[in-house]
Amino acid sequence: MYIIDNGVGFTPEQLKRLGEPFLTTKTNGTGLGISLSHEIIKGHNGTIEYFSEPNQETTVEISIPLIDKQ
Repeated sequence: MYIIDNGVGFTPEQLKRLGEPFLTTKTNGTGLGISLSHEIIKGHNGTIEYFSEPNQETTVEISIPLIDKQ
């Protein structure tokens, strides 16, 4: 699944740190949303990747494997 926003993008330094608890770029954010999302996706043996550049949109790719429950 791909999610694309229309925000201001991230610098390479910010991209490296995405997913760290309490890291936020918002004035009133807690910095737990992306960190919690990483843990949930990881718990399902999935992956999350970010593609972003400053002053451009950000694309997030989330992949979670399907499990056959027969």
